[in-house]
Amino acid sequence: MIDNMTWLSILAGTISSFAFLPYILSILRHETKPHLVTWWIWTFLGAVITASYYASGAPLNALIVPIVYILGPLVVALLCFKYGEYGANAFDLSCFAGGIAGILLWLLTGNPALALYLNLIVDFCGAMPTIRKVALNPRSENLTAWILFLLGNVLNLMSIPYDSFAVMSYPLYMVLVTLIVTSLMLKRFQVLA
Repeated sequence: MIDNMTWLSILAGTISSFAFLPYILSILRHETKPHLVTWWIWTFLGAVITASYYASGAPLNALIVPIVYILGPLVVALLCFKYGEYGANAFDLSCFAGGIAGILLWLLTGNPALALYLNLIVDFCGAMPTIRKVALNPRSENLTAWILFLLGNVLNLMSIPYDSFAVMSYPLYMVLVTLIVTSLMLKRFQVLA
């Protein structure tokens, strides 16, 4: 029998999966042009974060959404070969180096939580350009996708046990980032007084 927390995790993973659909459709319609290096970095970081999150004690049901955040970016990264922009800059390379540093830190210390925290910081640095872009132009991202990401992340946070900071850190981080981006996007509906 499946418990309520597992059902929430499955629902969160399903919603998070569906959140990639509007984004992928906007790529195929040539409305969005993703950056090849960025999406490969997010795929790589997603894998490292998921591995360190699991090794830090996350239960199996809490891994559904993190796995979606490997597979979704992987699909976008693959689409980048045909529809994306190319070229790596210093910021992209520093994010990749941060991911490698997290793995090395984990290997050297045997502490997966340190790798998790370092990679969440690196991931947030990777999210900053999107946050800035949306703050300047709230219509530059797909609102439907971000609302679904936020909903999936909130459900994921509700589906985990609150027994350690390491287990709570990843879902909490994802809620905060998607809440920031979604809130900035909703600015476009504000009525000026």
